[in-house]
Amino acid sequence: MFHSVKTKLLIPLVVLIFISLVLSFMLSYSRMRSAILDQEQVTYRNMESIVRNDLEAVFTSTRMGLASVVNMPEVQQAFAQRDREKLLQLTMPIFAEAKKEGIEQFQFHLAPAISFLRLHQPAKYGDDLSSFRATVVQCNNTKQTVAGLEEGKGGFGFRVVTPVFYQGRHVGSAEYGMGFNNRLLLKWQKQIGGDFFMYPYASSGVAWAKIDKDKPLAGTAEKDELKVPVEEIKAAMSGKGFRTVYLQNGAVAAVIIPVFDYSGKPISYVKANLDRTKVLNELTKVLRDSIIHLVLSVLVMGLIMYLLIGKILKPLDKLTGEIAVVAQGDLTRDFHIQGHDEIARLGQKFNTMLLNFRQLIGETVTVANKLKGSSESLSRSSEETSASVQEATEQIDKLAYSLNDLGNIAQDTAQYSQRVAQAAEEGQQAVQQAINQMTVLHHMVEGLAADTGGLGYKIEDINKFVQLIGDIADQTNLLALNAAIEAARAGEHGQGFSVVAQEVRKLADRSNQAARDVKQIIKEISEQSENVICSMDAGLNEVKTGRALIERTGEKFNHIRDLVDSLVQQSQAVAAASAQANLSGSEIAAATQQQSAAVQQVAGEAHLLNQLSQDLLDQIGKFKSNASADNQPA
Repeated sequence: MFHSVKTKLLIPLVVLIFISLVLSFMLSYSRMRSAILDQEQVTYRNMESIVRNDLEAVFTSTRMGLASVVNMPEVQQAFAQRDREKLLQLTMPIFAEAKKEGIEQFQFHLAPAISFLRLHQPAKYGDDLSSFRATVVQCNNTKQTVAGLEEGKGGFGFRVVTPVFYQGRHVGSAEYGMGFNNRLLLKWQKQIGGDFFMYPYASSGVAWAKIDKDKPLAGTAEKDELKVPVEEIKAAMSGKGFRTVYLQNGAVAAVIIPVFDYSGKPISYVKANLDRTKVLNELTKVLRDSIIHLVLSVLVMGLIMYLLIGKILKPLDKLTGEIAVVAQGDLTRDFHIQGHDEIARLGQKFNTMLLNFRQLIGETVTVANKLKGSSESLSRSSEETSASVQEATEQIDKLAYSLNDLGNIAQDTAQYSQRVAQAAEEGQQAVQQAINQMTVLHHMVEGLAADTGGLGYKIEDINKFVQLIGDIADQTNLLALNAAIEAARAGEHGQGFSVVAQEVRKLADRSNQAARDVKQIIKEISEQSENVICSMDAGLNEVKTGRALIERTGEKFNHIRDLVDSLVQQSQAVAAASAQANLSGSEIAAATQQQSAAVQQVAGEAHLLNQLSQDLLDQIGKFKSNASADNQPA
């Protein structure tokens, strides 16, 4: 099965089509996968925007609430006069309402950072905060509002510090402070899903309690089950945007969003644990659909190539069967192929060769039958002559009365011998025609060999096409290498495409290997074509051998003609002896003996001629043709 031309052509073509479809499938799947993953990153980017916008909204609302307090004239006057009791009376109701909004600290400071009044701890004041409250120092120095995340004695919190003026004169600053709680985290959980946690990152050590970086400040769950490697956290905090870390074999994603203090330094981060089941299901569905399409495409293309190659090679199979029948000796076959390709021309040459063979066999049969008939006539005449001589021997006393009859018989024998000579001459001419036909056949076989050699040029064209496929595979390999380099430059976001690039590179190598296999197969076909040409040369030698055989047959006919000439001479001698017998009776016995010997020689030569004719007919009878059937003797 694997030695047929059909299989040798079909397998490499199917492999090349399969590799092409796999490359197309990989590129298509890579694009769809990238689109799904890009959409996932868009979701994470939107989540980052929501987180940062909500944090900014907290600072904005806190800033506006504090500004409404410090812009109250009576508050400004009490602070400017350093009237702590009055200031406490004016702001305590405001602080009570602010607590409901999450404000945990409300205090006034004297420049640079001296605590003047803590509404959350009214009894404690006068301590210097400048060593650890940089927001207060910066606000009093720049006389501008400072907002941001900051670490204090009580831990991390959101701070808004704004300057206080009285009659255009800077008199100090006021501060709102909020600790961490899970209100925002619950809001994000409701909007996005998953679990959210707020973690500390950088600690100055001023807090009374030691800050544990592995323990969240707040969260939507009691415990964070997903632990992110420290190097991933450092990498996330070194940038400005979010960072995604895939855990549990990609089943979940931990999104880390850095949170910066008032000066822009990373001090904390929001960690979102998100389930990726939906994304993975979409990727699985895309992969499954792509594989189904790939398998169906391969099956359809394979079936089309199988039917197409079978249709192209069908005439060649038919021609092979016809040649096998002819090889058994049946020359009555006729081969018909429509078209103008090499196979059709091969079939036409095959039909021409059969026609010439049939004509040659027919003419040879005709000549052989004529030769056999003449030899049989000669044999019968020799038998009659022998019988007459025997009778003359027994009845010598009646020889005188039979000399005239014997002369007539001798004349008849001479005439029959002349006819045999004429038939031998015709046989010689037929043999010469056969030699001419064999010469024509010799040229036709040479033409057939030349047409077969033309297949080599077609095979060379296919070899160039396969070389082109190899060049394309090399170019694809180079493109895959460039894609891998670009994926490496892209970092983590290019890892997926790097894998695809490696697979494309492998498939390009396999495509190049398949092209080399096809080239090897084409080489084998070329070698088989050379074998066919060798077979044609062998057939040409056989034609030459047949020509030599027919030439030897011509020599036999020359020999037969010589024998017939000798027979004519003998018959003439018999006639002369008969005439002489009328003059000399004493020589009758000797003439009779001479005539008997001549008749025996003629009978032997006639028998030899008959045997040669029969041998020639037996050899021709091995071939079955319309001409040989029509010329068979009855």
